[in-house]
Amino acid sequence: MNRHIYTHIKQLGLSDNLSSVYAYLLEQGGAAPSTIASKLNMNRTSVYRLLTDLSIKGLIIETKRKNKLYYKVSPPRSLLNYTKTQVRLAEERDQKAINIFDDIEAIYKSLPHKPTVRFFEGFDNLISIFDDVFYQEGSYEILVLGNIVDLEKDISSKKLEEHLEEIYTKGLSIRGIYSDENREEGVTQLYREKTKTDFPKQAKYLSKEQFPYTSQILLYGEDRVSLMNAHEHTAMGIIIEDKVLYQMIKLLFDLSWNSIS
Repeated sequence: MNRHIYTHIKQLGLSDNLSSVYAYLLEQGGAAPSTIASKLNMNRTSVYRLLTDLSIKGLIIETKRKNKLYYKVSPPRSLLNYTKTQVRLAEERDQKAINIFDDIEAIYKSLPHKPTVRFFEGFDNLISIFDDVFYQEGSYEILVLGNIVDLEKDISSKKLEEHLEEIYTKGLSIRGIYSDENREEGVTQLYREKTKTDFPKQAKYLSKEQFPYTSQILLYGEDRVSLMNAHEHTAMGIIIEDKVLYQMIKLLFDLSWNSIS
């Protein structure tokens, strides 16, 4: 089988087996199901199913030779018709999704309890959590508890500027309980240079002895809780979407906030 043709046919969105059968028929000029099964080392029942699928897609033609089924590829333009049909169907599905999005979202939000959890492993992947933190809809308060100085230093200046822009344009506010190690002016200074305003952050601090961990809890949006262990060799994080858990941890955060002078 011509692997070059097979590779290109597969790129049109056909499965491995469909691409194999099509490429074989194209190269051979046609074949009976039994021959296809033998040459491609496939189950004959599976070959019949694949041939039916290709026929429905208009990519091959079914004929008979000596009262036996025989298949050959349709004229090459059938490939163009197939891909154009896929594009049209995708556009139609996209429009249908847009049309029912509001109804689906309303039903989803009405469900009583639907927590979801996303897991991130590795120091580099923790940085992507911040995209979720700063790109929620509307204006909201971000609550922070922790110390992830090394991770924050690892965030590229471009990414940091994108986050600061979101804070500024959305009018986000930040309230945090930090380790003393976080008494740095880098972020605050960069924000002031970019926006000509003060960084919207309220902060209280614990000593390194009181908070010796390289970890952080973030509360943001209406229902998001993020937990991160930013240790370089065991870095991991999770994002939990659950309004009840969010409200419970926010209550604990506020109690802690009010207890620190």
